[in-house]
Amino acid sequence: MIVEKTNISIDKVKDLFCNEIGYQTPKIDTRSVIFKDNKILLTHENNGTWSLPGGWCDVLESVKSNTIKEVKEETGLDVEAIKVIAIQDRNKHNKPIYAYGVCKIYVLEVSK
Repeated sequence: MIVEKTNISIDKVKDLFCNEIGYQTPKIDTRSVIFKDNKILLTHENNGTWSLPGGWCDVLESVKSNTIKEVKEETGLDVEAIKVIAIQDRNKHNKPIYAYGVCKIYVLEVSK
């Protein structure tokens, strides 16, 4: 469909969507869950919505190190990762469904 609607070659489209050999694995999105005084920490997104601190898991980062890094970048807080508390397949719970898979991993963290 993309080839038909654009001037992009089939090889270029394949490169855009299938640039890996082997299994196409989902993207990993890590989110930190931080409670204090019966409140949960949220960050304000650029689109005006609120979310748990976090983001795409960067290359060479573990789930733990990525959540710690994202909290520091987005809130300035130093945290300690305690445990994974949930894993969500985004396309099974959110709309619109993406062309690629996303696994959201939620980690309970505490401020240092």
